[in-house]
Amino acid sequence: MKYVVVFSALILLSITQWSNSNPVRAYSVASDDVEWIDASGNFVKQYSVVSQVSEAAFYINDVDLGVTQVGKSIWSVSSGNAVVSAHSIINLATGTDDGSDIPSVIFQLGNSSYATTNGDSTEVNGVIDRGSLYFMLGTTDLPYTHADRYKGTVRISSVAPITPSQSLVAHYTFKAADTYGTASHRAKVTSTSDSKGEWVSITEVDDEGSNQPAVDSGIFRGVINVGVDSKHIEAGDGVVWVQDGDSLTVTYYNAVDSSGNDGIAIASSSAVINSDVSLPDITIMSPADGTITHDIRPTFKFSISDDESGFSSQIGDFGKHVALTINGCSVGDAELALSSHSSRAMTFSYTPTIGTILSDIARDSGDNPISDCSATGANVRAYGGFNVNSTSGPSAHGTDRTIHGTEFSWSVTATNLAGFSKSIRDTDMNITIDSVPPSVSLITAAKAWSAVEKQDTRDNSSIKIHFNESLESASVSVNDFVVGGSGVTNPTISAVTVAGAGASKNMYVYIDLVDDLAPNARPKVVLKGSVSDIAGNELKPTTSEVNSGNKGKLLGTASDGI
Repeated sequence: MKYVVVFSALILLSITQWSNSNPVRAYSVASDDVEWIDASGNFVKQYSVVSQVSEAAFYINDVDLGVTQVGKSIWSVSSGNAVVSAHSIINLATGTDDGSDIPSVIFQLGNSSYATTNGDSTEVNGVIDRGSLYFMLGTTDLPYTHADRYKGTVRISSVAPITPSQSLVAHYTFKAADTYGTASHRAKVTSTSDSKGEWVSITEVDDEGSNQPAVDSGIFRGVINVGVDSKHIEAGDGVVWVQDGDSLTVTYYNAVDSSGNDGIAIASSSAVINSDVSLPDITIMSPADGTITHDIRPTFKFSISDDESGFSSQIGDFGKHVALTINGCSVGDAELALSSHSSRAMTFSYTPTIGTILSDIARDSGDNPISDCSATGANVRAYGGFNVNSTSGPSAHGTDRTIHGTEFSWSVTATNLAGFSKSIRDTDMNITIDSVPPSVSLITAAKAWSAVEKQDTRDNSSIKIHFNESLESASVSVNDFVVGGSGVTNPTISAVTVAGAGASKNMYVYIDLVDDLAPNARPKVVLKGSVSDIAGNELKPTTSEVNSGNKGKLLGTASDGI
């Protein structure tokens, strides 16, 4: 097991490489250690992030990362025979004899990592280990001379007749430029702002500061992109989010164990970020994150600002600086309303045109429906709606409510004149449109709510109304209901309670009567006022229901619960 060693340095990032204002080649990376290093092989002391996405390189020194691979070069025939002449030079990578293919011979590499063939060109990737090479002709050892471990050429000392039952096989071990992919979990880069970070692949190179692949050097290079946009906080995008003053840390780990657990850290190196990048600011005015509304044509309003490079002073260029999407569908520049404009700030709003609602299908410029604007290969929305589902459910929304509709998100991206952009999206911009009024599914007699036990309790003076979604409790009052029917000894309502627990919160209304219900009572409940769900959809009697014998909307009649 290797032990953890931690080193710190003051480091700032550059556009595409580490730029070092004070290069100091103090010493090489210590054994089993990792360091941030520039392209000249210097341990850097000062860097600056001046690009929205920048590249940073680190180097690991660990000879134990080198892997010895087992290789074979095989010459065989399926029928007939072939002969390799004595003292001819054969190539372990291509199978040629004195530079030419051997007629009728089938040549194979037992390990494709040893050499790479591209068209007519073959590149030897591996260096054969000293003393590991030997030849077998069938079951007989075959002598050789003049082996070149780097080029993969060797001179056969005696004639080698190849038959279907007797192949010529060269056995050897070799080392190639090793690469450990992200799945190997050997190196990870994190920042103060992005603790999730990114796993980074590392490749063996010839020296610190170099990107030239090498064999058995023990020096491994990793490259990470760092970005100043907060969208990069999500793991798996290959970019680590950084802000001014952050520590950027690379950690080198032992190998993943047999159970799939990440290895223990061997060493790490940290750098302090100094960001010269100025991103635009975005202010969301409405709707706020988490909004639940019944408005099928809501207005989206926001502003963008930038005190550095700013925006174009030409009002007609505003589209170069802003992009709005709703449920993954683009809003065209011509659809945006620009209420204020300057080279430092702009305020926008978008409201669907009359006759269009968000739940309408999005359509492209050819009038074709786009069922999912975010799907791979989907056409760009040109007009229409945004495929928002406002009628699904009702279903649980989080842990404390039940509503209609499917949550969706919207996003705003602002880009300044310097080309730097910032986005607000996804979890910061969620909305649900519920366009369906609540309804009653059941009336139950002799049920009240226990605020202590958070469940129903028996009460002969109480009636329970089951709604299919959560109500806005402030919309419910004593004056909204009329109780009648058989067994109702006194229809006077003393109080109403809106209750429920968990996702059923506020789905039930309990009507408390002045007197108990009589035995075998079947109370009837009529809605004469109105109640609303938490999105603002009203349930109320129609004019004809008000003028009917019930004088309101009949919600139902309870079965005998007494």
